[in-house]
Amino acid sequence: MDSPGNALRFIQGLRAQCQKICQAPLAYIARPELDAGLRSCAHGRYVIFFRPTADLVRIERILHSAMDLSTQFSLDANGRHH
Repeated sequence: MDSPGNALRFIQGLRAQCQKICQAPLAYIARPELDAGLRSCAHGRYVIFFRPTADLVRIERILHSAMDLSTQFSLDANGRHH
């Protein structure tokens, strides 16, 4: 970010989008090709990845859309996500 004000607005925008996700998490795109139960939501040049459960919505990652998403969700030798 090029200024503290822009950084603050960016964080506020992310928080607002996460609140919207919590209101209707199943309305967003399922991403089974990345991981079971994972969903995503675009936010500007970023993608918010989350996993809804019965009690909460867990934000898993927020990644720039230019990243190779499949490598970000790949499994290590022990079957755990990086």
